[in-house]
Amino acid sequence: MNPASPYRWIRGVLIASLCLNLLLAGAAGALVMRWRLHPEQEVYRLALRQVTRQLDHDDARVVRRAFVARRGDTQAAYAEYRQSLKAVLAALQESPRNEDKLQAAIREARAKRTAVSDLTFDALLNGVETISPAGRDALLRGERR
Repeated sequence: MNPASPYRWIRGVLIASLCLNLLLAGAAGALVMRWRLHPEQEVYRLALRQVTRQLDHDDARVVRRAFVARRGDTQAAYAEYRQSLKAVLAALQESPRNEDKLQAAIREARAKRTAVSDLTFDALLNGVETISPAGRDALLRGERR
């Protein structure tokens, strides 16, 4: 009789466990890399998911389509906003601080942030205008359909 044969199933369980762990580690790594490489797209996707989670499938698709149609403009505005934040940071780090330059950079950053908010809000309104009345009610009440 072979002494290793009673424990043969343990080897199968260990191999299956290793495969499952590698699969989960790979999936987690892919999610982390997506957030690291494209954080603004992931934030955009997360915000869109929050809005559409209360809608049925058809209404959610309409709202997503409205957001996707304006994604390029929104991402460009967000990139400009990030650049304006870098200008604020640079003005803050100057060694005699120039208050006029700092205040101008802050005003510019606020204007860029407002532009991003306006584009996002317009995309949301375009989507909400075209969904069903029941979908609009679900959004207003904050309940799932």
